[in-house]
Amino acid sequence: MTENKEFLTIQEAADVTKKATNTIRNLVRQHTKNSTIVTTKKTGGKFTYLISKKFIFEKYNIPHTANETTNFETKNASNLRQNDYQNSNQKLIQKLEEEVELLKNQIKNQYEQMKIKDEQMRDLTENLKTQQEITINQQKLTLADKGLQNTKKGFWQRLLGN
Repeated sequence: MTENKEFLTIQEAADVTKKATNTIRNLVRQHTKNSTIVTTKKTGGKFTYLISKKFIFEKYNIPHTANETTNFETKNASNLRQNDYQNSNQKLIQKLEEEVELLKNQIKNQYEQMKIKDEQMRDLTENLKTQQEITINQQKLTLADKGLQNTKKGFWQRLLGN
């Protein structure tokens, strides 16, 4: 859109007003008989509608000079983008902090569970060692008893003297 034009195309009017092109087309249909809308015929039988800048600015309460419009739009767009950016960043940071806390709690719980399992394993290992020592001592006693019972010499041992 050039600043010195007195009329705007539908697309330019939509850009300036931040309205949909269909909204501007509806406005054109309502006011085609007025001097605010100019119809030009293009080759191929198609028409181009030009809308008075003054009419658009008054209809949608937009500042009348192009510089004011540009500055107004630029400041608004910049502020909106900055606010959206800050809001989205704050929401993202908050979600990430919540997720970090959740992960910290999960790690803490898993650490506690590992400590419990480690203690259980140590207890089981100690019990197993004790049971093995008892079994070994019982087997030694059994073998010693069998050794005492077999002190009687057999025929050949007596004969050969072993």
